[in-house]
Amino acid sequence: MALEVRTRELDALGVHLLRAAVNTAFGSLEFLDQGQQQSICEIVGEAVTNASKHTTGEKETSLKVVELEKGVSLEIANPSNGFPDVISPPPDDPLPECGYGCHLIEGEAESLRQSGVRVDCHYRFKPDKGSERGQTIFLLSVSS
Repeated sequence: MALEVRTRELDALGVHLLRAAVNTAFGSLEFLDQGQQQSICEIVGEAVTNASKHTTGEKETSLKVVELEKGVSLEIANPSNGFPDVISPPPDDPLPECGYGCHLIEGEAESLRQSGVRVDCHYRFKPDKGSERGQTIFLLSVSS
């Protein structure tokens, strides 16, 4: 199974479409219990929310889901100017705008790892040639 969804608008409908595609893909993994599936949905929901908040330009945001031998991989790519170098919130700011999404994603991923699910997730920035702009790419791999 391979699934690819592209949208130029990450409005409520675009976000719903991406989340529905992911729920379909990850819901078919028999080795995940309901709580683990919910954790995957939280991770992907936060990644989609981050993409919708930080998309720039007119390029499409894409979501690709690929079935692996014992799991699924997912990639969300959105046009952006990169992401903050500082992921951890500053100590003097109890509610910073930046950083909590990444902490939420890592916390859910760690919970899955502790329950025996193999999870790898991370962000990377791929710059366009000769520009400060590019794509922010979120990668997630889940397997038994």
